[in-house]
Amino acid sequence: MGWLNFEGIQGFSLYGVVQYRPLRSKLTPLIGAKFGTTHIWNQYQDGQSTVLVDFSAGISYKLNKNIGISLSSGVTFTQQALLLPLRLGLQIR
Repeated sequence: MGWLNFEGIQGFSLYGVVQYRPLRSKLTPLIGAKFGTTHIWNQYQDGQSTVLVDFSAGISYKLNKNIGISLSSGVTFTQQALLLPLRLGLQIR
């Protein structure tokens, strides 16, 4: 779940995430996708809901057995907009 703010217009998103790390080494490529929905409260009655689709790629590095970091970027399609997010992540097992 996420909170949205498009130029002062508030909303939320619900989505599922799929990530794939093809190698078991310390440094590995990272491929991901998100699919879900967004809703913003704009000038239309009851707001507007649309589909959210996100594809990303990046790298993941294991610091030790239980902790890793990742850096990824991609493309997100939602609310008639195209976004280019940059993500820094921390994985704790």
